[in-house]
Amino acid sequence: MCLDWHPSSPALLAAGLYDGTVLVYDVRNKHNKPIYESTVRTQKHTDPVWQIRWNPDISEKYNFYSISSDGRVMNWSLMKNKLEPEEVFKLKLTG
Repeated sequence: MCLDWHPSSPALLAAGLYDGTVLVYDVRNKHNKPIYESTVRTQKHTDPVWQIRWNPDISEKYNFYSISSDGRVMNWSLMKNKLEPEEVFKLKLTG
C-alpha cells in the first residue's frame, strides 16, 4: 500500500501492507526478508496502512510513523530485536 525510504540511511525501507502489517527491509540483505515486522502481538494495524513516514531525527533511535484506516497513528521504533509500537493517537469518525 505504501513505502518510505529512510532519509539518511538509504538502505532502510519501511512498507505498509493491506493487512495492516508494517515491515522494515534492509535492501543490502540478500535474503529479501524483512528485518522487522509487526504482528498481532505488537499491535499491528487492523486495516490497510495508508501512509508511512520515517522520522528524520535519529538522535535517539530509528523510528517511523504509520496511519491506517483503523484510525490509529502509530510510532514504530526499531529496537535491538523487535519493532516497538506506540499509539500516538486514534482518529474517530463523528457523525
